[in-house]
Amino acid sequence: MSEPHLGYVDEDGELSYERPDVVARHLGGLKGKRVKVTIKRSVPIRSIDQNALYWGGVIAPAASQTGNDMQDIHEALKEMHLVPEVREILGKQRVTYSTTGLSIMEFSEYIEKCKATLTQFGVSLE
Repeated sequence: MSEPHLGYVDEDGELSYERPDVVARHLGGLKGKRVKVTIKRSVPIRSIDQNALYWGGVIAPAASQTGNDMQDIHEALKEMHLVPEVREILGKQRVTYSTTGLSIMEFSEYIEKCKATLTQFGVSLE
């Protein structure tokens, strides 16, 4: 099981967790087991407003103007503009594309690429 835990590193290099109770409970279930610890800077992921803009201001007009399903347009744009991830799902290697983990900046860039692509297909996003 992989569960990210957010925290802060203070000026002395000491780590403190935002939810130490959750971390303690998680660690308690791992007693005596080998674990892998990855530490990286936390970057804010896409915002709810960005997601609303994407679905309401990009995907919905594209679906309306092309007659395609919103989810189909979303999937096609992900394949065009995102880096594929190879994941094992139900024992099989699958290529997936996801906007879920994009940072605010990355999602903004993705939306702009999608708008440009849709404009090339004659979709008006005014």
